Amino acid sequence: MPLKTTRHAPAAFTIVEVLMAVTIFGLIMVGIYATWTAIVQGSKAGLSAAAQAQRARISIRAIEEALVTAQMFSASAKPKRMRYYFLADSEKQSLSFVARLPATFPGVGRYGDTVVRRIEFSVDENRNLIMTQMPMLVADTAEEHDIKPYRLQLAQDVTLFMFEFWDDQKKEYVAEWAKTNQLPHLVRVAVGLGKMQNSQAPQDLVTKTVAMPAMAIPGQYQTAPMMPGMPPGGIPPGGIPPGGIPPGGLPPGVFPGGGLRQPPITR
Repeated sequence: MPLKTTRHAPAAFTIVEVLMAVTIFGLIMVGIYATWTAIVQGSKAGLSAAAQAQRARISIRAIEEALVTAQMFSASAKPKRMRYYFLADSEKQSLSFVARLPATFPGVGRYGDTVVRRIEFSVDENRNLIMTQMPMLVADTAEEHDIKPYRLQLAQDVTLFMFEFWDDQKKEYVAEWAKTNQLPHLVRVAVGLGKMQNSQAPQDLVTKTVAMPAMAIPGQYQTAPMMPGMPPGGIPPGGIPPGGIPPGGLPPGVFPGGGLRQPPITR
């Protein structure tokens, strides 16, 4: 009796199985992409926050270094020669004064050895914290000669730039400093960058209280006192005019007895 052979159709995936496999593969790829995107965005946000916090600290550091080197001479702070005025404008968010900047200060090498600069910290229309500086004597005529100061952007997205000054009479901090011919003893500075979600508070806030060691030098200590009855530029009694010879002295190169100094003997 002959055996019957049955032929089985080759095994294959149905269209439903193929669609399910493609769907599962797509879900896996979407999950991988979403995880990768979250990692990239988190890393970017972390780097941005770290850079923003660093910029805030650098800004406070620059303001502190400038404040501790501030100087003022009262005789040069009169209305006709307002060279050393200390100006703080809370509404415009600007702080301007004269300082002898240290050698490590940003931009100090721009004008050679003239380290006594008129320096200003302000917030521009783009919410950037800007530092400008130029030599003090140049700042007097900068507008007339159209001279631009050295400009450096310290921070971006500034949402808070505030400063307060210690009032010795009121024994408290005040927001306005009206004594432009005096230096405050204490200055409290705050720099805030960015904004918190659903809030107006800065995302990064750095504050610093700076004790200013300098004080305004009174005018009587800037010039030598004159003797009564002596005209300006005169020579006081007993003084020696420029190029003169004191009593009992000899001109350079002349020895007692009228002899002249001999040239050195060379061998």
